[in-house]
Amino acid sequence: MTSHGTAQPTRQERRRAQTRQRLLDAAQTLFARQRVDDTTISQITNEADVGFGSFYNHFASKDDIVEAAVREYLRQQVREVMGLVEELVDPAETVAIAYHHFASKAAADGEITQLLLSLDASYKIMIEELGPHARNDIERGLARGRFAISDPEVALVASAGALIFTMRAMSEDKVGPDAAVEVARLVLQIFGVTENDAAEIVKRSLRSGPG
Repeated sequence: MTSHGTAQPTRQERRRAQTRQRLLDAAQTLFARQRVDDTTISQITNEADVGFGSFYNHFASKDDIVEAAVREYLRQQVREVMGLVEELVDPAETVAIAYHHFASKAAADGEITQLLLSLDASYKIMIEELGPHARNDIERGLARGRFAISDPEVALVASAGALIFTMRAMSEDKVGPDAAVEVARLVLQIFGVTENDAAEIVKRSLRSGPG
C-alpha cells in the first residue's frame, strides 16, 4: 500500500460487513413476506443463517434494523435508476424516469413501501437517501435551461411530497398504475416545465426507458 492509497478492509471487517448485509437481506425478505410486527429478531437471524447474538453486534433493536432495511431498499432503487438513466443527457428525462420508477415500485413492492411510509422518520429518510440525487438533477436542469425554479429547495420538498403521497396511494391500491406517469409529469411541472412539454418528456422517456 502506498502512502496515497486507501487502506483496504481487513478480513474481520469484510466478514462483519457481510454479516450485516445478510441480516439486512433477511429482514427485507421477511418484511416483504409478512408483517413487521410479526417478525422477530430470531426469525431474522435464522433467515440470515447467523447466530442470534450476532444481531446485536450490528443493530441495537428491531426498530434499528427496520430503518436500516428501508434505507437499503431505497439505495437499491437508486442503483436501479442510475442504471436506467446512465446514458441520458437530458435532466428532464432523468427526472421523469426516476420519479416514475419510485412510484411504480410502490405498487410492486407494496409491503416494504407501506413500511417505509409508516415510519415516523419516513420523510427524513427519503430526503436523506434521495435528496442528493434530486438536487443534482435540479442543478443540471437549471444549468441546461430545462428547469425554471426560483427556489430549488422548495421545489425539492414539493416534489418529495408529491412522490411520497403517490407512493402511499399506489401501495394501498387507492390509485391505478397510471399514477406513476402522472406524478412524473407533475414533478416536471413543479420544476418549471410547461404542461405540454412535461407530457411529451414523460411519454418519450418512458417509451425509451423502463417501460
